[in-house]
Parts: sequence; structure tokens; C-alpha cells
Amino acid sequence: MRLAAGITKLNGQLCNEGDSWKFWLWRNVDWAIRQIPFLPDLPRPLSEREARGFKSVEGGFFASAFNGGGRFPQVYLSSSSSSHQAGPTLSDSVLSSGDSAMTMMILASDDPENDVIEARMSLEQAEIHEKVLSHYSIRVISRQCTTATSDLEVYYPTPLEELSRANISIRPLYAPSNLFSRFDPKTKFVILRADFFIYGLAKNRSELVDCLVHLRQCLHQDI
Repeated sequence: MRLAAGITKLNGQLCNEGDSWKFWLWRNVDWAIRQIPFLPDLPRPLSEREARGFKSVEGGFFASAFNGGGRFPQVYLSSSSSSHQAGPTLSDSVLSSGDSAMTMMILASDDPENDVIEARMSLEQAEIHEKVLSHYSIRVISRQCTTATSDLEVYYPTPLEELSRANISIRPLYAPSNLFSRFDPKTKFVILRADFFIYGLAKNRSELVDCLVHLRQCLHQDI
């Protein structure tokens, strides 16, 4: 709650008071320091707290046993499927699921089609209601652009040069790899809430089923 209150307070100050001298000074000092290679960047406590999300909150709507509670970062995504090409598009738009309350993100392996099959089978095995998660709320994300071999739409973080060609301005220190920075390298499945906080992470299908069962039980307790 303190994190949410802190972020809300800062956003309120920026919206209502504008760019005050405090924000101006911090931004310019930070910029000046980054111009000197051997000096460390200023600490970013709010960014670090935002990344941790609500992990320290007891009884929150996430699976602590599956490293849930963290905040999902926003990046630009593109796709290069044979049937549809899109991008750059903000990840919030790509990962929003209009059919279900939540979204399942797959961090694609060498066989993304099989990854999708595993995800769908896990949903059926855990008996998750389609209004919570469905086959249509699955999104596949690859670490890099791959040659499309099927109609499966696979997204990837848009490289900086593509963003530049599209005349999209990005904030300092933005990096496409931020999307993967908050996951264990072995993470394969990510269950996202509608507010883009992470409900749970899974390294394989077995963990995914367990996490989905936890989700189903949590929903039943709240009813």
C-alpha cells in the first residue's frame, strides 16, 4: 500500500503542480551524471520499488509461491507472423485480453507452437473458467525476431533502431530487454492480471498447472 500511495502521490504532483523545481533538478542532475562514464547513476528507489510491486503484501491477489506480485514492465513489441505484421506497439495493448480477465504470456522456446499446446492443455487440466483465462488470452513473446514459419503470431521486443525509424521517442535508459529483466531466465509462462501485475510465473507445464490451480482456488475463496 505504501508503494501504491507513493506512486500516486508523485503522479498527482506531476499532474497538478507540473514540472516543479525538484523534478527539474533531479532530472538534470541525473542527465549530467550519465554523461560521465566513470560515475554511477543516481539511485532509482521508486523504480526498484515499482518493479518489486506488491510482493511484500500479505494476502494479495497473486501467488507468492510462484514469484507473483511483481510489476510487469512496459516495452514496445512487434510481430512478424506470416499472416499479420504489427509494431511497434506498446506491450500493454498487445497483452490486454478483451475476452478474459487475465492474460497468459509464453516466453517462446525453439518450438512456440508446442508451447501454446502446453498452455492450452494446462488451462483445460486446471479447469480455469474462460472468463478468467482462455485460449484467446494467450500471447507468445520471443526474445528476438524470428522467421515466421506458421500463422502463429509471435511478438518480440522492438529493437531501438526500429523505434528510431518509426520516429518513436523513448525515455533515457529504456532498453527492449527490460521485458525479461524481472524473470528468472528459466521462466516459460507468465500469468498477468488486468493491471499488469504478475499473478505467477512457471518454468514448465507442471508448475503452470499448479499455479493455475492456485488461481482457481483463490478465485473460489473470493466468491
